[in-house]
Amino acid sequence: MDKKTRIVLFEDNIEVSSNLIEILEIAGYEVILLDCEVNLKESISLINPDLILSDIMMPKKDGIEILSELKRHKEFLDIPFIFLTAKTSYDELREGMNIGADDYIFKPFNAKDLLRSISLRLEKANLLKEKIDAFSNNIAIHIPHEMRTPLVSLLGYSSLILDDYKSLTESDILAFTERINFSAKRLHRTIEKFIQYSNLVLLELDKDDRNTFLFGKRNNEVKDIALTAISKVNSTYKRETDLQVNLDDFSSKLSELALSTIFYELTDNALKYSENGTEVKINGTVIDDKYFVEIEDNGKGISETELKILDDLSKLEPFKRNRFEMGFGLAIVRKMLNYLGEDLKIDSKVDTFTKISFKIL
Repeated sequence: MDKKTRIVLFEDNIEVSSNLIEILEIAGYEVILLDCEVNLKESISLINPDLILSDIMMPKKDGIEILSELKRHKEFLDIPFIFLTAKTSYDELREGMNIGADDYIFKPFNAKDLLRSISLRLEKANLLKEKIDAFSNNIAIHIPHEMRTPLVSLLGYSSLILDDYKSLTESDILAFTERINFSAKRLHRTIEKFIQYSNLVLLELDKDDRNTFLFGKRNNEVKDIALTAISKVNSTYKRETDLQVNLDDFSSKLSELALSTIFYELTDNALKYSENGTEVKINGTVIDDKYFVEIEDNGKGISETELKILDDLSKLEPFKRNRFEMGFGLAIVRKMLNYLGEDLKIDSKVDTFTKISFKIL
């Protein structure tokens, strides 16, 4: 049996909401009526709707606020959003369109116009998904996962603009451009990681270069460098409330570059592979003249297969393995710690948590 198309409805008027639900259910849609004060991220993630229909004028929280909040979460950007409104002024219409509304249905409305608008928006959303899926399927499987994901977005969304720019709204083009920019930055960072890992492998051949990279001419304050690296990572993820950072002061022999790389890569991994709203703990404690660090998240975890690949990757030349889902960040840090005679300990359970622990001089 085919899954019904699911529509979330925000409408505080009982008579209007009952009428809408009847019209939509007769047309074959599944309708979920939500109170505007629910936890939007949690509710929309759980329901996973195909389209959202919302009144603008509601006393507790208006439709503009609901749309604005949803658009802050990238996983909801592709869900079509239609306003129900009695407002007709140009400025009010532009406000909604500028933040990502797909259409307006004016009250009083008739069933035919409502269903036509919903059908058109669902068709557009499905077409977008099909085009992106087509690009994804055509990307060569030999390209590593970390590079393939942003490359799909770059090719997909740029082609959508080129192919359909005459029919796209300003908000469509802005949204697509934002995703292109985000993916370009991610791809750039991934390429940097491949280069960095390659350079680390080459350091095995030259002890002097290795020591120059690892050790500074003077001691460096771990806490200051770590906080700077963590802040730089979080400028992308914007999860200040999720980060629980507790770092003791410690003066390390390691270079600023080495320390920054360690904390940047491990923080990036923890934030990238855990959900917004879940804690990421970063603790640093001085014990017997060494600095013990633990970084823990409640994210996707690392499977035994991925751990085996990480072990191999830490011993072999770069690009020997290209299916390590957790990226090259862990491999970079483990390679650096191995040069120091230390190890990167990983305790993880799939879809539950990951705890990374290590010590530095």
